[in-house]
Amino acid sequence: MDVSTQLAELEDIEIETEDSE
Repeated sequence: MDVSTQLAELEDIEIETEDSE
């Protein structure tokens, strides 16, 4: 997995977490 892909996934999780709150 590329670093860019990992960063994109982390950003996605962060957005989802904020959205949940």
